Amino acid sequence: MHLSAELIGGGVTLVGLGILTFASVRSIGRRGTPAEGWHGRPSVHVGDELRRP
Repeated sequence: MHLSAELIGGGVTLVGLGILTFASVRSIGRRGTPAEGWHGRPSVHVGDELRRP
């Protein structure tokens, strides 16, 4: 009896972790690459705003 309860608990835990991982991957994919910044615009790195063409 205890073994089946532990297996069910472990299965529920793994499913929960899988759902959270899937949601995180989708969220990161929607946001874009880190170089694009939070809103899809290129982020300005320190010193870049001082450079002139």
